[in-house]
Amino acid sequence: MYYKPKILETIKRYELLWSGEYKDRVLVKIRIKNPENYPVMEAMSKAPDFEAMLKEWEKGFTISKEIDDDNLPVLYGEMGSYIIGGFFGAKVRWGTGGAYSEPLIKDINNFEKFLNFSSNNEYYKLQISFLKFLKEKSKDKFGFTEMLAIDGLNFLDCVRGVNAYTDILDFPRKAIKIMNFGSEFNINFIKKQREIIKPFNNGRFNFYQIWTPNETIFLSVDAYGHCSHEVFEKFGRKYIQNLIDEFNGGWLHVHSDAIRLLPNYIKLNKLVAIGFEDWIKPPRIIDIIDDVKSTVGGIPLMININKEEIIQKIKDKTIPGNILYWVDGVQSIDEANMITSMCKKYKAPYINKYKFVK
Repeated sequence: MYYKPKILETIKRYELLWSGEYKDRVLVKIRIKNPENYPVMEAMSKAPDFEAMLKEWEKGFTISKEIDDDNLPVLYGEMGSYIIGGFFGAKVRWGTGGAYSEPLIKDINNFEKFLNFSSNNEYYKLQISFLKFLKEKSKDKFGFTEMLAIDGLNFLDCVRGVNAYTDILDFPRKAIKIMNFGSEFNINFIKKQREIIKPFNNGRFNFYQIWTPNETIFLSVDAYGHCSHEVFEKFGRKYIQNLIDEFNGGWLHVHSDAIRLLPNYIKLNKLVAIGFEDWIKPPRIIDIIDDVKSTVGGIPLMININKEEIIQKIKDKTIPGNILYWVDGVQSIDEANMITSMCKKYKAPYINKYKFVK
């Protein structure tokens, strides 16, 4: 692959991580500080101009090509995931984050008349056209994903806005019918997109610019992060598990302020990994990593860490294995490759403070 000449070596490392064979090793993805290296939001701000979006992504790929880390040149195959509301007739606005649809269902008592889909819908056709454009442009250069699945409470949030969080209490039967519709639609839509996006080396590219095995699907539980354990069990588990089962594996994206739901999440079957982000709200996962790892057991993780922390912890041999570290604060390509080299040589003396590697 042009933007990742050693991609097969990197994929081998991912295979070992996701399979549980890297409990004492670490992977690392690095984005250096450079005005040309923030392609996601820059690209989204250019939507729906396909060529302009691609140009922004390739700026970042060009820089990352010189870094020997585990980050991959993978482009988001979407123009904003909440464009999905537009598939059913919602008004779509274009902004710095791409497409965002306004709440479609104003009165939940009339929800059924809005849950109709036509493949001739302009926004659906735009999304499919974007994937076909990327298929042509990506050949031997970079990978790309399908649109993020918006199902369960995320789907209800999309079509009902903030009312979704009271709907599940005030109108639970209607809310469940809407979420059931969204779940079935998402499964079929992902399959349709994957007719265009072919697998790579017996796996799929992921939104975090990584590789996952087989048909593993990237999953967001963002909406449930605002809710209780009971809400997830009653209105979430079914939908998340359906997607995981349909694609025989799930890679779960979690914001760290939803850490209280981790005991619920780890009971999902066929979880490949859990990826945490703590850039919005605390706690920082690196600060509580031992407790997190004691909760998740052998499930691989992805977490944020800054440059100074990872360098010092590797020197002190206090950084746990079985983790993909997403490093921030790196200033140059040389510095990035220095950290990458340290990580590839590193072998953790312990998994966490409760369990040492023998």
